Amino acid sequence: MIKFNEFPNNEEPRKKINEKFKSHFEGKEKSHPWMEPSESAFLCGALQTCRPKKILEVGVAKGGTTAIILQLLEDLGEPYEMHSCDLATKVAGHDTGYLATLAKENNLLITPPQSTLRGTHEFHLGKYLPQVIDEIGGDIDFVILDTVHYTPGELLDFPVMLPYLKDGAIVVLHDVALNQRNNPIHTPDAHATGLLLSAVTAPEKFLNFTHEDKSRPNRYPNIGAFRVDESTRAHIDNVFMAFMLTWHYLPKDDEINIYREFYTKHYPAELIEIFDETVKMNRNNIALKKKDDAPAKNEAAPADVLTYQTHVGKDGWSKKWISENRISNALDQQRDIQAIKINFPAHKVYYSVYYNDKEGWSPEVANGEMAGTTGKSKSIFGIKIRLDEAGAKEFDVLYRVHTFDGNWTSWAKNGEAIYSYGQKLNAVQIKLEPKTA
Repeated sequence: MIKFNEFPNNEEPRKKINEKFKSHFEGKEKSHPWMEPSESAFLCGALQTCRPKKILEVGVAKGGTTAIILQLLEDLGEPYEMHSCDLATKVAGHDTGYLATLAKENNLLITPPQSTLRGTHEFHLGKYLPQVIDEIGGDIDFVILDTVHYTPGELLDFPVMLPYLKDGAIVVLHDVALNQRNNPIHTPDAHATGLLLSAVTAPEKFLNFTHEDKSRPNRYPNIGAFRVDESTRAHIDNVFMAFMLTWHYLPKDDEINIYREFYTKHYPAELIEIFDETVKMNRNNIALKKKDDAPAKNEAAPADVLTYQTHVGKDGWSKKWISENRISNALDQQRDIQAIKINFPAHKVYYSVYYNDKEGWSPEVANGEMAGTTGKSKSIFGIKIRLDEAGAKEFDVLYRVHTFDGNWTSWAKNGEAIYSYGQKLNAVQIKLEPKTA
């Protein structure tokens, strides 16, 4: 059964954390959690209602949401045990979870007369969930799952945590409607958590429709939850069947093997066979897609088209300029983009690149000038591109980037910022679309 507005929206922990972080950052943006305020409010409302004793967070990034959860748990005034897991050890030039670490190290979460946290919190970084779940142990009664968003993504992790969840545990899934949102970071196939919420069997599923966001074209929430019981375990085959949907990326062989080995210990042979077959089919489909995405041979570009050239680690500048709508570099080669030049003789094109939270954006340059650096092994983690006033009347300039984890961002346009949130870039694609009258 789907229940609307079952959990109260609790905005206070986020407000407290943002206020406490102001004194530690020049700009509030650097400490701003990636989860939107209405989404944090749902999460905190669920925590407030359920009052869990053992919490598992899978997907940490900067640690803003981690800090908000810890603030809420401290406000509840009860003992707790929290574990935060992430494969990445670095994000946007910082240690993964650095915001939560800052909050703990500076005693920002402690309310006098308390001198220590009421509970415990531990990071598990640099490993896949199957490699740490035994160490974390069972009796988990609350989960926030927020990782890749692309299939297979979160589908891989839920069968891992399920044997360790108590009956009645709440699993919160972030970005359940991301594929329907016009977000420059994600594409229409960023639907892993939405798929999991749809596929899983649960006695109750939860969505809040109480927040009005005038910047969005619809009210469907981007965060949801479900309650685990025996029916969830009995029908886990529904989640394994969901692996049949086309994958957006293919995990590395060692990752697939780690998950498969875990599944083999906990699930019947029939489900392992389904998993094996989906891996084979997606491996073949993604190989075919890579052939389609391979950079075309460079013909001489007409003088009036937009062209671009990238500088990547180890290889330096690409030998030829790429004409618009072509992929700058081979997607299967993890060579990080460190600089870019863009040229458009018909008009002026302006662009800059993003380094990290500390250094921010490079100075904006134009037509053929270099944005970024060479000789410093300094990766970029974002880009924004715009045309001059005359050009903007004729064209929209659209652009997207491909990251080391095998994902494309969605298209951004006309100066919108694309961030890769700690993932290095190995390709860029830029195109012009004439404006209709």
